[in-house]
Amino acid sequence: MDFCVGDLQTIIVVLKRIYLLMEYSIIIVLIVLCTVDVFKIVLTKKEDDVKKYRSSIFGRLIACLLFFFVPSIIFFLFGIIFDDTQYTVKDVRDCWNSVSIERNILKDGLE
Repeated sequence: MDFCVGDLQTIIVVLKRIYLLMEYSIIIVLIVLCTVDVFKIVLTKKEDDVKKYRSSIFGRLIACLLFFFVPSIIFFLFGIIFDDTQYTVKDVRDCWNSVSIERNILKDGLE
């Protein structure tokens, strides 16, 4: 893991922290918005509104699931970014998997 030091490690730590914060935020927002839509479904009398709220819940769930493919997209972008450098996509993926971050997203500073 000699390649996973310095700038590459710093970039990956920052990206992992951003991704972790986004994971928590998206799940919380998804729960809140879907709960609001379920209450709207219960309270509405019109069938058209029920269909609209159901489709919005389904769309949000699909968007949330797609978000969890972000690391694959990041590796693809790293493949483009590091194409002419000493790093390969496998190196970046191995570094991503080996770098551990503090699960406390409010902790200051990089390790």
